[in-house]
Amino acid sequence: HLRIQGDAVDALQLRFILDWNSQAHRPQFEYDEKYFPKKNKSFGNAPIQIAASGPASDWHQIEYGYTKMIMSAKKSVYLQSPYFIPDNSYVNAIKIAAKSGVDVHLMIPCKPDHPLVYWATFSNASDLLSSGVKIYTYENGF
Repeated sequence: HLRIQGDAVDALQLRFILDWNSQAHRPQFEYDEKYFPKKNKSFGNAPIQIAASGPASDWHQIEYGYTKMIMSAKKSVYLQSPYFIPDNSYVNAIKIAAKSGVDVHLMIPCKPDHPLVYWATFSNASDLLSSGVKIYTYENGF
């Protein structure tokens, strides 16, 4: 778990409202100061950047960022996801990294919370394994 305090909370709150409003079929949230209370305390100086890539976004900022990191890796890549359902470009980036000598590891859950997601997650496994990706399953639950 992660606790975020300070100004970054406002960015997360705004992202939630924008995503909610882009998908809601009921009255939408209006911008209201009650959702963005004033902060009277400093919480430290650790830098943080919120990378937003929601359902209404044409720019897949998070996906592109991960793809760039995978393609830039020289030594190793460790990936872990409960819902590993990548598109072709992401799969290709992982395969290229593995075939280029990068030590690529992927951990996915052994026990599904939904059968379709489970099969979608495992649909790329043999292709990735044949490219040299090491795949692990998490056994202690979802």
